[in-house]
Amino acid sequence: MNEKPTKVEIWKFGGTSMKKIDEVANLIIEEKKQNKEKELIVICSAFSRITDFLSLFIERKDALSNKKERAKLIDKIKDIHQKIVKKSLKDSKNVAILENTVIYQNISMLEALNEIPALSAANKATALSIGEKLSCNILMILLLEKGIDAHYIKPEDVIKTKDNDYFNAEIDIKKTQKAILKTVIPKIDKNKVVIVPGFIGSNSQSFDNTVTLGRDGSDLSASIMGSVLKNIWSVSNYDFEITGVVIWTDVDGWFSANPEKIKNTTLINRLTYKEAQKLSTFGTKVLHQKAIPPAMLSNIKIVIKNTFNPHAEGTIIHNTPRKNRPLAGLTSKDCDIVTNESPEMAGGTGYLYKIYEILYKENLPVDVIATDETVVSSTINPQPPERLGQLVPVFDPIASASYITKCSIINLTGEGLKKTRQKQLEKILSLLNKEGIEMIMHSYPPKSISIVFVIYKKDKQKVLQILHKEFFENPSIN
Repeated sequence: MNEKPTKVEIWKFGGTSMKKIDEVANLIIEEKKQNKEKELIVICSAFSRITDFLSLFIERKDALSNKKERAKLIDKIKDIHQKIVKKSLKDSKNVAILENTVIYQNISMLEALNEIPALSAANKATALSIGEKLSCNILMILLLEKGIDAHYIKPEDVIKTKDNDYFNAEIDIKKTQKAILKTVIPKIDKNKVVIVPGFIGSNSQSFDNTVTLGRDGSDLSASIMGSVLKNIWSVSNYDFEITGVVIWTDVDGWFSANPEKIKNTTLINRLTYKEAQKLSTFGTKVLHQKAIPPAMLSNIKIVIKNTFNPHAEGTIIHNTPRKNRPLAGLTSKDCDIVTNESPEMAGGTGYLYKIYEILYKENLPVDVIATDETVVSSTINPQPPERLGQLVPVFDPIASASYITKCSIINLTGEGLKKTRQKQLEKILSLLNKEGIEMIMHSYPPKSISIVFVIYKKDKQKVLQILHKEFFENPSIN
């Protein structure tokens, strides 16, 4: 056993980072030079836009569209990977290996799926998984060419899921822990860079066991990897220490609002887990909300860093609140509102259960709820008008239903709101009234670290700019 435990860090690279795979490889090489004793486990997304093309491929298959159109998508996917390989790799033998084996095998699989009259859920999951497998194999060969000992592990051998879904699969922690003990642990402390495709897992039902974890599921893959390794370390004699999960993306960190839409945003260098989850739930795209609970449960820090500006400060997500900055961020998320009303709700029981059972069966997740004794309003993701029209009669046996479209949820989050929510809510109402903007509904549960309310979408940009100026550009408040 070493005198000091081996430090292990999980690095995850998103699609925009992977598209410039040379810079990803250089970051890994530099880290290995600077920290020779640190072991890296690298989780990769597909190259930018590849998952979009694959999604379009399986959607067009269902629509029975022209086979030639689907073949064009396959050619586009093949062309993107071949160009990246030829641009990044110097050794013609390595180029040939990737073109004649990895790329050929995965493209051939897509071509075979294109011949099937109707794709099963398992077929579709297999198609969607191809992007991550291609990008990770290319990164492995590139690192080997540059003198870094890199080892690829099949994602189906690492992340195990419950037999419930092929596209948003729920992770089976016990089976995943056993799998990581078998496949990943033996590679730690061997001075290897372990590479695992994100977004992908396996269950016991699909023909090749492949399932996917939902869009942006690579964040979840990285968080689960860190959490499971931390749990293994805490109850075993393995001589390693998990130092954190680093999410490499194309921004310098987490900002007070979306800098592409709001002026004068500032970098937030530290967030608590709860703050990050609230902000992710209500619109921030920096980190997927599902990635936060595993890290929180295992007390692993998550660090947001910029692949293309690696020396920028970044953002640390942990359990320590910031000092002297009570607010964490301002976000928005578009929505529709479904309102149910029945006088029989007053004094009755079971109405909320029946209403949300319907929304569950209709696969309509709810973000914000407002209720009194006879009326309950719920926000759902924006729906086509015909879908909302079909939904109304489904509620008839329970309560009347109506809906409002083209709305937006506004979310102001910060640990400091625990003590000042009433004051800040009054200030928000005053600002909206001054501008003649209607607050359609709001949620105000005890102990919350957020003020969440709904307005019409047409007012969203104006409200965000007003609130950001008031709460983040005003030194006396934040």
